[in-house]
Amino acid sequence: MNRLGAMAIDLAEGIRARPGRTLAAAATIAAGWMLVGLTLAALTHLRERARRIAEEFGEHCAVVVPAPAADGRRPGRDLVASCRAAVPAVTWSGVLRQPGGLDGSGPPALLVDEHFLPTRGWRLREGRGLDPLDVAHGAAVILATEPAAAGWRVGEARPGGDGRLWTLIGVVAADASQTTPALLHPSWPLLLLPWTARPEVWIEAIHARAGDEAGLRTALAAAAAAMDEAGFDAEAATVVTTESLTADLRRWQRRVGSAAGAAAAAVLALGGVALAGTLLADARARISEIGLRRALGARPRDIAALFVAEAAVLTMAGAAAGLGAARGLVAAVGAPMRRGLPADLAAIVAAAAMAAALAAAPAIAAARTPPAEALRND
Repeated sequence: MNRLGAMAIDLAEGIRARPGRTLAAAATIAAGWMLVGLTLAALTHLRERARRIAEEFGEHCAVVVPAPAADGRRPGRDLVASCRAAVPAVTWSGVLRQPGGLDGSGPPALLVDEHFLPTRGWRLREGRGLDPLDVAHGAAVILATEPAAAGWRVGEARPGGDGRLWTLIGVVAADASQTTPALLHPSWPLLLLPWTARPEVWIEAIHARAGDEAGLRTALAAAAAAMDEAGFDAEAATVVTTESLTADLRRWQRRVGSAAGAAAAAVLALGGVALAGTLLADARARISEIGLRRALGARPRDIAALFVAEAAVLTMAGAAAGLGAARGLVAAVGAPMRRGLPADLAAIVAAAAMAAALAAAPAIAAARTPPAEALRND
């Protein structure tokens, strides 16, 4: 304990002897570590957003929007049947969106089949989903998302604009908030009707959910073949997958990682050079003190430990201040940093390694100073 106390006094004396240069070096190191923290926070946010998109859309899912044929024909429900026959292991569905809902003024309606909910990964809060009989007979039954079902009980019938009574058979749960606004989401007010309950026979999009990446590739190839066979240009179709939705995020990850990482490295290097220069100047200024310590029995490693400890204190204090500032800035904009113990330990180890590297030259130079030479220079 006495030895640690003496070392702490030595560190304080050294820092008081040159406060300007020491604080400037420490502040530069803190700025570099703050950039590191902000870079990590940005990359974490982008990764989290990509994860949420994949979870929301479906990891092995795709939406194919066929283009109209050259003669103006629109793709029909038989296109979904062709895809299902080609790859029965994949869950297929089709959808046609209709504004106006039941009576022309309510929430928009989706004309779908019984496979739409499992294809999209939506779940029921109560009631049941569409079954094959509902779709086969064009039954006047309806599913509603939670926002569209407000005030409507399961089993209750309401008149539609076509003169039929439509019975609510199930309510789709409005899960977590939406990440990708362009995609259908159960948090929207939507009504889901059997696609045979209306006279329209075309579809806007084909939805597919596979069990793995290979299955998804097979499904997309089958959809392209079905479109070509039916006279629709598969090359003109729009294909949406998790990969396409997160492509921009991956590009931003690379840009942020390279640009911000380079800036942080440059600032840390500047602070490191400033601190190393301060330590070297300190070693020269304290040469007589070093000689006296050596003459009184201090070992070379004791002398070196002074400079290593000083570098460690300044570097790790700068790292703590910089990372703390980054955490505060990120929290201020409402996106707290999601870092666990491994990341914090990695930052501590990196700061300690940086301190050792910065102190190496001054510590070796001071430790190798012969006592007699140091006393002569007094």
